[in-house]
This record gives sequence, C-alpha cells and structure tokens, in this order.
Amino acid sequence: MRRGRAGVNMLEAILACFLLTLVVAYSAAVWSIHARAVGKSRYAVLGLFLARQRLEEAVYKGFSAQEEETAGITTNITTTVNGNPSVVAFTYYCYVDPPPAVNPPDLLRTVQVRVTWKDPNGNDREVRLETQIAGKAE
Repeated sequence: MRRGRAGVNMLEAILACFLLTLVVAYSAAVWSIHARAVGKSRYAVLGLFLARQRLEEAVYKGFSAQEEETAGITTNITTTVNGNPSVVAFTYYCYVDPPPAVNPPDLLRTVQVRVTWKDPNGNDREVRLETQIAGKAE
C-alpha cells in the first residue's frame, strides 16, 4: 500500500494526450484561417493606399481645382504571395463636384475616389473614399 501519490496513472496520461491533441488541432485551424485572411486583406490595403493617395492629391489642389473626373486610370502592382509573384491591376476614378449655381456659391465641394481591382478568385472588389474641401469666402 502506498502512502503518497507518486507518478501518473494511465487515465491521466490518456486525458493529457487527448487535450494536447485538441489544442494543437485548434491552433492549426486558427493559423490557416489567419493566413487566408491576411492574403485577402493584402489587396484591400493596397487599394485603400491608392485611394487615400489620390484623395490627398485632390485635397491638396484645393477648392481652386477645376471640377474634374478621371476615367479609370490603371496601375499595375506586383505582389509576392508565398513566393509567387502576381500582378494586380488597380483602377481608380476620381470625381470632384462642381460648385453649385447658387449665389453666394456653396463653400464646400465633395471629392470622391473609387479604386477597383479583381481578387485572386476573380471577384470584383472596390474601395471608396469621400471627403469635402472648403473654399474661401470672397
């Protein structure tokens, strides 16, 4: 008869192995979901960067800029995913509202930027940004 408990019985060892297997399987599933999400968001981040850059250019021109509308300007960007380079075509459109025909003219104009691209699965994706720029009273 033993006084203290020394060692591990068979049931505890089996339970510990089962729990370890569950944790490893769950971690592998979460890792693969994370890797897929990062791959999909890569293009959205690039599209958002291009939209933000074009929006800042329009804001920099300011209220004195003529109303403008850019028909799809395409930029090809090469990215590397899992060691495989791929070229993605991003097309952006910019529209600045013309000043209204009221007297006195409204001192706010709306700038809209839209960037479109196709994801690796061939689905159409887009990012839209909009802001307003203020003019000076004359």
